[in-house]
Formats: sequence, C-alpha cells, structure tokens
Amino acid sequence: MERKVEFEINKTANTAKYNIQRYFEQFGFKTQQTEPNKLIFHQGSTFRNMITFNPLKWKSRIEITINEKLVSASFKINTIGQMVTTKEENLWDVFINNFQDSIVNGNDTKDTVKSELKNTYKSSLDYVLQVFLGALIFGIPGGIISHFTGTTMFVTGSAVGGALYFMHRKNQRDRAKRGT
Repeated sequence: MERKVEFEINKTANTAKYNIQRYFEQFGFKTQQTEPNKLIFHQGSTFRNMITFNPLKWKSRIEITINEKLVSASFKINTIGQMVTTKEENLWDVFINNFQDSIVNGNDTKDTVKSELKNTYKSSLDYVLQVFLGALIFGIPGGIISHFTGTTMFVTGSAVGGALYFMHRKNQRDRAKRGT
C-alpha cells in the first residue's frame, strides 16, 4: 500500500524537520536517515505484520523531503501477511492527514490517531471472531467427513477454507459499506 502527500508550510525547514521527527517518533517510528532536506523513518518487520493488531506497527518506510516551503511525503506500507481491511486503510489515512495537520497548523493530533487505532483494534477482533466462526462452521462437517473417510485433510481444508471465506466475506461487506 502506498500513499503520498504534499503540502506547503509557513515555517523554517529546521522547525518543520523537528516537528516531523517528533510526530513520527511519538508513534514509535525510528529515524533511519536524516539529511538537511530529507528524513526517512521506518517501522516494523514482515514477521510483525503477521502478529500485530496495530497497522502503524506494520513494516513501513516513510520518506520525507523538505524543499523551501514544501513538504513531500511518501508512505510505503508493506502489507505482506495482511488482508487489509477498510478500518486499517482508514487508520493510515487518518494518520497521514493528522501528520499534515500537525505540521501545517501545529495541532496535537495524537488523540485522534489513538481513537482511530482503538476503532481499528475493535474491528480486528471482529475479524478474528469471523475467522473462528468460519473455521468452526466449516470445520465440523469437515471433521465428520474426515472421521468416516479416515483422511485428516478434510477437517484441515474445511476449517481453513471456512475461516478464509468468512474473513473475505466480512471484508467485502465492509468495503461495500465504505463504497470502495
């Protein structure tokens, strides 16, 4: 997933750079590179993508350039191991919009991002429930077939297939509600 944002600032490049660093570090991003007109932040790992409920902890790289009165930011978010939900996409959009608001207007937007993160976490738990429900509903008949045939692959295939089906179905419904 990639996002880009570009906006004008009415501050010195050094002040903007300081505020940018402060914004990303408050959310756990590490400064990877700092140059006079460029900042690079990173977060997470491919393994962490598969176990975290916080999309801001996914493996990501953010490159920011500051030229005179213009800030350009490129967000490269690695979604390996994820079925990206609308709530997760929305969290990144809120995070990026609040980044811009924080730098341009000096607003403290941490609470807005934390609130959206809480909503995303609740939505993720709902997805986990759907996975278990799908595994159960499809796994039980698969277990019965496995019992009578003596082949264990039916129960495994049914449970995994059911889990993926329910998760995909919920994601499709959420996308339809959002209109994407």
